[in-house]
Amino acid sequence: MGTRRVESFLVRLVVKENGQPEKEDLHGRIRHVGSGCERQFEHLQEMIAFIGEQLGGGRSLIISRDEHMNTE
Repeated sequence: MGTRRVESFLVRLVVKENGQPEKEDLHGRIRHVGSGCERQFEHLQEMIAFIGEQLGGGRSLIISRDEHMNTE
């Protein structure tokens, strides 16, 4: 069995209240709890890039809106 680690992120999203939020309507701040590093983002892609940097030194993450998380 391989090793694994758990990483935690705190995300604060600001969402327009008029109707369904679109990707372009989201912005906010994200903090990597373990290191305290924090970044503002204007687009979800910037948030995802920050997570990739914190997880593996610039590793690229691809997350689709259609993907479902396995919570088991």
